[in-house]
Amino acid sequence: MFVQFGHGNVVEFFTTDISVLHDVQTSFSIEVFKYTGFLYVSMKQAIVIRENLGLSIGKTCAQAAHASLGSALEAKKEWFEKWKSQGQKKIVLKANLKTIKELKKKASSAGIPNKIIRDAGLTEILPGTITGIGIGPAPEKQVDKLIGSLPLL
Repeated sequence: MFVQFGHGNVVEFFTTDISVLHDVQTSFSIEVFKYTGFLYVSMKQAIVIRENLGLSIGKTCAQAAHASLGSALEAKKEWFEKWKSQGQKKIVLKANLKTIKELKKKASSAGIPNKIIRDAGLTEILPGTITGIGIGPAPEKQVDKLIGSLPLL
C-alpha cells in the first residue's frame, strides 16, 4: 500500500492487519492499519557526460537532456511515477568513455534503466560519438552504488 503525503513523499506501508471502524449513527467507516513498519524509497537519476570531448555548454546541456529523457523512458512505470512525484531528483557527473561503458554494463546487469547517448553529428562532433549515459530513475541507493565517487560536471 502506498500513502502520499504533501510534497510527493511516497511511503510504502507493510500491513499486517486491517480493521474497519464503523460509526452506526453517521454510517462513516474508516480503515485502520496495524503495520509493522514503513519504507520511504527515495528515487534518483544520474546523468554522466563524457568529459574529454570539449563540447560547448549548449551542446553539453542538450546531451544531458537526451540522457535524462532517454533513461527515464526506459524506467519501470512504478519507478518513474515515484521519481516524478518526488521532484525528479538528478545529479550530473562527468567520466571518460571507458567508465561510461562500464556504467552501462553494471546498470543493465542490476536491472537499472539506462540509455547511452550517441550524437547525430549535425553540429560539433562526429556522428555516433558517445556523449554520455542516463541512469535511472531508480532507488537512490542503487544509483549511488553505481556512480560511486564520480566528480560533478
